[in-house]
Amino acid sequence: MIRIISTYTTFKNPGGAEKVLFKLHNFFKKQGYEVYAASFDNYEDIKNKVDILNDEFINIKKLLTNDYLKNSIVLSHHRKVTTFLKLLNLFENNFKLIHIAHSVFYNLKYFTLFPCNNITVSEAVKRNMIEYFKVKEKNITCIYNGIEDKNKNLNQLHNFNKDEIKIIYPARICKVKMQLELVDYLKDKLDKRIKIYFAGDSEDTEELKEKLKNLSNFIYLGKIENLNELYHEYNFNLLYSEKEGLGLTLVEACMFGIPSIIRNLEACKEVIIDQYNGFVVKKLDELLQTLNNLPNLSEDEYINLCKNARKVYEEKFTEEKMFSEYLNYIKNIEENWNRK
Repeated sequence: MIRIISTYTTFKNPGGAEKVLFKLHNFFKKQGYEVYAASFDNYEDIKNKVDILNDEFINIKKLLTNDYLKNSIVLSHHRKVTTFLKLLNLFENNFKLIHIAHSVFYNLKYFTLFPCNNITVSEAVKRNMIEYFKVKEKNITCIYNGIEDKNKNLNQLHNFNKDEIKIIYPARICKVKMQLELVDYLKDKLDKRIKIYFAGDSEDTEELKEKLKNLSNFIYLGKIENLNELYHEYNFNLLYSEKEGLGLTLVEACMFGIPSIIRNLEACKEVIIDQYNGFVVKKLDELLQTLNNLPNLSEDEYINLCKNARKVYEEKFTEEKMFSEYLNYIKNIEENWNRK
């Protein structure tokens, strides 16, 4: 059976793309494939952060100095690694390269190379590859990221207390996720009944913590290792990013039947439908209006949002659906390869 190698630049601070990589790695192992994961890390530096065994990890430099690539299918989850491997593939054509695009990009257009086989995690990312990077549509397949169902209490409805509506914003604290800009705009205008809880950390963490001092509407939770244990405590999920490839936190919220409030991004709207399982806003003033209107929702309206959120997860974003589509994709690559 063909070897499958999953690659990324580093696993030192795993985000959504890396977590999908780990899940696919272990899924293909269960299917009987010989599997490896490769990055530029040393295993000792990442062993507590990855769901990968020591003997299944390869430093990318070593990957190139032996026969690992021979007769392998390489799933590259980072375009820098993809570009490098695409150049290598021009001279060593004994492996199949598949690029998995997790986000939209508008830079390095002429320094990014893609193979003939590409997977995108949303239709928005697919359009970005076609329109900006000029990849042929026939060379792209969209497979939504799916997540394991951790919602064990399907009949448990979230308590909707209009006097304290709790909203979680789970994301890296950074410019792209716009937490700092959001706080600056909302801090003097937000209804006192609305509480926004920030979960995560990154380069802007300390600045965010400083901004939140003496602000009763905002609470910093820090980096939460297992958000699944917390979702039942919140009424809404919030994501107001500059850009998104899909937004796994939106899928997670849907899994727990929590409606989301999102910025008007095409990828996010593949998960959240305005007035159906959440709310879509274009600008900060619309966000403010939507947030301050939440206490006016009736209990029935809120329950319908929750039920529809769960329905979207079950229809589009289950882990089983993602695994099935990836397996079919890989088997098709294998069959076409064996015919040649």
